[in-house]
Amino acid sequence: MEGKIHWNLTARIAGDHDISVAGLHAMSAYERMKIRLTSGDTDVIVKLAPIPTLLLVSASSYRSQGDQTLRITLKINSAGDPLEFDTPLVLIGKPALDRFSGGGLTEFSFTSTLAQDVVIDILTARDSTTEP
Repeated sequence: MEGKIHWNLTARIAGDHDISVAGLHAMSAYERMKIRLTSGDTDVIVKLAPIPTLLLVSASSYRSQGDQTLRITLKINSAGDPLEFDTPLVLIGKPALDRFSGGGLTEFSFTSTLAQDVVIDILTARDSTTEP
């Protein structure tokens, strides 16, 4: 579906002015996925659309309130050390995505040690005219 994604982000700082940014992201296609992780899931691989130019990843829960060792981790392209996934991830623009992934973001792998199920919501947008 060709179109634009309207995005905005506001940081509210106590005792200071808010910082807000917003924009339109042109795209020729997008994918939205919901993945359910259950406790103990290890290296659940999620394939991403090729050459994303916008990425938003969020979770219904990020860590246990009672035990800080219970958490979600992710690997980029299923390689390297796992990164703690403790806040939403937002990347806009090909340079940001290339820098984050080292170029060529193709997949994530998630591991959950949380006691409860968690839903991961992933939005990718791309310019399909630049696909390999």
